Amino acid sequence: MISVPSLQKTYDEFWSDDDAIIKPQLTGLESDKERQEKLAAWATSLRIARETGDWSGILSGNGEPTRFRLRIIPGDVARKLFDYNSNDRLAEVNALLVRAALVEIVGAHGFPDFKPTKDPDYANLGPIAPVAVTNLLDAIDRSIVNELAARVVARMTLPPK
Repeated sequence: MISVPSLQKTYDEFWSDDDAIIKPQLTGLESDKERQEKLAAWATSLRIARETGDWSGILSGNGEPTRFRLRIIPGDVARKLFDYNSNDRLAEVNALLVRAALVEIVGAHGFPDFKPTKDPDYANLGPIAPVAVTNLLDAIDRSIVNELAARVVARMTLPPK
């Protein structure tokens, strides 16, 4: 039996290396096993926060984390993005995934407001965030776009709720 997907239009994501999110303390651990256990526990906490939307258990108290408000990518756009994908275009596809999903960034100090619009180079994707947004995220840390892209793909491939 099939079911209609959730009507949820947007969702929030966070970058796991944000200063406001608790990171595992690995210094002083003597064995690889201890480090692996700490990392696994942290990954579980992060996964649970992402699944439930309740981030309170992993916030460090060091300010509010930057929220990346993302939209569910429609199936037709997802198929186009998957068609772009190849080993030699992975970085471009990751940026396009983020640009296609990103609606708003909340709590990023000094980050300019933006509105998704049609990019002439990718007009078939509909309105997407400007390339300047992913360029700024890359200037902060290149892992932000890659991590968000992975989360976008994970959300695209989840079964409907």
